[in-house]
Amino acid sequence: MSRTIHDVDAQRARWWRYRTGQHLMLETGEDFALGGLARYADDPDLRLVFLPSDPDGDPVPLDSETLDWLKEPRPTPYGGQPPRWGHRNRATTGALVIYEQYRDDAGWGQYLALHRYGGVELGHGNLVYPVRD
Repeated sequence: MSRTIHDVDAQRARWWRYRTGQHLMLETGEDFALGGLARYADDPDLRLVFLPSDPDGDPVPLDSETLDWLKEPRPTPYGGQPPRWGHRNRATTGALVIYEQYRDDAGWGQYLALHRYGGVELGHGNLVYPVRD
C-alpha cells in the first residue's frame, strides 16, 4: 500500500505531538524522558519505549485478559529467572501497567507498560547511587 506525502506528514505530526507530551524531544532539556508514565517512577534511570507505527491507534484492548497476559512470566533468551516487574498493577487511560512500589510515599521502582496504541514501555529507577569519598 503506498501512502501519499500528506499521509506521511500527518503521521509525523502525530508522533511529534506524542513525543513532545512524553518529553522525548531534545528541547526538553533536564526533563528529557520524564513525561508520560515516567512521571510516576521513583528517580528513573532507565526508560525504554518501543513505538509502533501510529500513536493514535488502539489495537490493544485494556481489559483483564490483556493484563493477565502481560503478567505472565516469559523466559529470557539467555536463561535464568524471567524479569519481575512488580506485584502491583493499574490501568491508565492509555496503558496497562505492572509496577513495584516499595513505599506508599514513593514512586514506582520499576514498571512494564503495554499501551493502547501497541507500544511497550519499561522503566527502572534507583539504578545509580552516589558514592561518597
